[in-house]
Amino acid sequence: MQQPTDAVVRIVLSCVCGSDLWPYKSLARTDNPRHMGHEFLGVVEEVGSEVRTLKPGDVVVVPFVWADNTCLYCREGLQTSCPHGGQWGVNGVDGGQGQAARDPQANGTLVKMHVGEDRLRPHRQPGGHHRRLPGDERPRRPEGTGTPVTARKPNTEPAATTDHAGVVSAYRTYLQAIIDGDTAALDALLDDEFTLTHMTGYVQPKAEWLSQIRAGQFVYHSIEEKGLDVDTGGAGAVRLAGRTLTDATVYGTRAEWRLRLIVDFARHDDTWTVLRAVATTW
Repeated sequence: MQQPTDAVVRIVLSCVCGSDLWPYKSLARTDNPRHMGHEFLGVVEEVGSEVRTLKPGDVVVVPFVWADNTCLYCREGLQTSCPHGGQWGVNGVDGGQGQAARDPQANGTLVKMHVGEDRLRPHRQPGGHHRRLPGDERPRRPEGTGTPVTARKPNTEPAATTDHAGVVSAYRTYLQAIIDGDTAALDALLDDEFTLTHMTGYVQPKAEWLSQIRAGQFVYHSIEEKGLDVDTGGAGAVRLAGRTLTDATVYGTRAEWRLRLIVDFARHDDTWTVLRAVATTW
């Protein structure tokens, strides 16, 4: 225990996520080891003085980032951008593949389950570490190189204003440049201080992301729009929230993700620039 908002969780089950496997595949070798694991279940062993929602003995689910769940970003469902949160296994915080972990924001992170510890049993999905829920019968595109390379528009979209139309156009140009792997176009579209927050919570600078696209570590085969909402309330700044079905190969592993993209734009003269993007799932 270090802070009054802490809780110590004894880990009973730990998941293996695809991003846990990246260091074993194509990420660069590091000089020092790091804690692994960011999705786990366990039993609360100890709580700090400011933890009001949990007590020792509670069985909890631990999501893939820790956050206060009260800030502006958390209220928008963007816990990966919480200014008081962070990732498991870095900056002095334990990982989820071990005996126990300290949660620095227990009130906002840990989800209590109304079951006993005896209900927690190891589960392995045959054929791999991904699990699909019953009824999740989305059609899968066959593997191969002949995948579509166009950003497809939804059937309907909101009535356009001048700002709305310009931002939507810039957003679709941004998506198409991603699909094309056109890093020159992306460099022109993105602000110099642009960051991309991945669904794992990793905040990636512009230069690093573009270099990984050029190196083939990120290959985007198609991005299909499934929904779009634009907030043009700010003076010269606009936030777009889009839902997509994204088919991509990341560090050699190909998959299809339902991504919710929050993209902030700013207008410089007559050009819309992308300030930041945050990806979560829907």
